[in-house]
Amino acid sequence: MLRFIVPAVSALGVLFVVLLGTALPEIVASHFGPSGRPDAFMLRPVFVALMAALVGGVPLLVWWLQLRSIRAGRLHIPHADFWRSPAQLASTDLWLHRHAAAMAVVTTVFLCSVYAMVVAANRQPVVALGDASFWLALLAYMAFMGLWVLRLHRRFRRP
Repeated sequence: MLRFIVPAVSALGVLFVVLLGTALPEIVASHFGPSGRPDAFMLRPVFVALMAALVGGVPLLVWWLQLRSIRAGRLHIPHADFWRSPAQLASTDLWLHRHAAAMAVVTTVFLCSVYAMVVAANRQPVVALGDASFWLALLAYMAFMGLWVLRLHRRFRRP
């Protein structure tokens, strides 16, 4: 079941990008400077294709690389001799698979939220990435990643 969640969420993310992309103008403000003003532009089909590839591809790639590392036993976890022992291996791998999936899903959601902000900015009379929504989304994502790493360290502390 777990192996279908990340591809399904990625596919939904790509669908979200494509459907929301219909609301974009022909020339899209694709990058914004620190002031929130656009400083780069793209044609809509190019921008939507690029964002669909990023939203669908980046989380899948990171998830796949993590799964490969888990299967190959190339993880550098504390006390690996205990956690990778035959008695612990199945539960360790399941835990790592779940957390790799969680990271991929949250990354997809974060990328979709940034894309939605860009679409909203492009629909305004004066194109600008307004208020602090981007910074709040980035802060929330970074907080999740920090907690994710702390949880990994806590899980694999001394047995």
